[in-house]
Amino acid sequence: MKNKNIFLIIVFGIILLLPVASGYLNIGKNLVFDENRNLAGKPMIGMYERFPKLFSNYFSDNFGLRNWLIVADRWMRYELFGVSPNKAITIGKDNWLFYTPDINYIDSVNAQGFSKGELEQIKANLVNVQNKFKKMGTKFYFLAAPNKQSIYPEFLPDYMKKVRPESRLDQLSTFLEQDKEIAFINPKKELMEKKKMEPVYLKYDTHWNETGAYIAYQKLFQRINLDFKNIKAMEMADFAIRQAEMPNKDLAKQMGVEGNFSEMGPVWQGKKVAAKTVFENCPKIFTLCPLTIREIPNSNLPKLVMFRDSFGVGLIPYVAEHFRRSYFYWGSIPFSTEIVTKEKPAIVIMELTERELWRLKDKVFE
Repeated sequence: MKNKNIFLIIVFGIILLLPVASGYLNIGKNLVFDENRNLAGKPMIGMYERFPKLFSNYFSDNFGLRNWLIVADRWMRYELFGVSPNKAITIGKDNWLFYTPDINYIDSVNAQGFSKGELEQIKANLVNVQNKFKKMGTKFYFLAAPNKQSIYPEFLPDYMKKVRPESRLDQLSTFLEQDKEIAFINPKKELMEKKKMEPVYLKYDTHWNETGAYIAYQKLFQRINLDFKNIKAMEMADFAIRQAEMPNKDLAKQMGVEGNFSEMGPVWQGKKVAAKTVFENCPKIFTLCPLTIREIPNSNLPKLVMFRDSFGVGLIPYVAEHFRRSYFYWGSIPFSTEIVTKEKPAIVIMELTERELWRLKDKVFE
């Protein structure tokens, strides 16, 4: 009995000391998961009144085995109970993952449509933007990127029933296409057709795959070609297409169980790539590559400015091949016209994800 008690005391002591020892030995530091924030840094001694709180924050973010414990918790929730460790992500049928926080959940089930007044306000805002750029000698095009759950509703869980058949994107499309005053491009129909033959969105990521991005690019440039006869979308024959392991699994990363998912997908490689990246700013946290500039040296092609969100990443390799200088800016509404004034492009494209369409009710450009 005595030996047993000593053994238990030793085990208990090891458990108490393990987090401290692991901190010094950096155990688990190589485990990476997306917390979408900077962890608290070690405070300087001598901050007096602020030091206790700062040190408490630092310890909470950096104590030994923290990463291991978080990963273990997320793994158990997903593997043992089939529950998403992240409330913003829904696990659908056949393990499809969907981004559904707050207003995105409402969008997923078409629970809240635009009123007629809101549609009229959105149109007025877009006409305003179009007229502003027209005075600068620039053509304006607006591309909507459909939500993944709009293209693959069949993989949503059964409890996510559609409240109404028409989404806000459907509403806006119908409203804007009545008089075609706005150069509005919605590739939803084409994506729905293409998905019958092959996947157009990533299963474990919120975005379209490279095939889906090509379909959207093709629809966009069919519209641009009506105004610029010399600008035509590249054909599928202009690319070498192969299958490879997909590195993009943003939803799996946010769940903290990325290692549980593997997905093959299309990689499109242009047979003749002319555009070169001359500038790219890619911080690691919050936004990736908010500014990308590509150029085709010694060409007489027009210039482009594109305002985009994360869906625009997949469009850049296709779009950049048509312009001597392409300025891709990742930001949020309201955008600034300062870039357009400086660049003097022939074309401005604004790409916006379906889940962000509500922002169009406010001023789009400053």
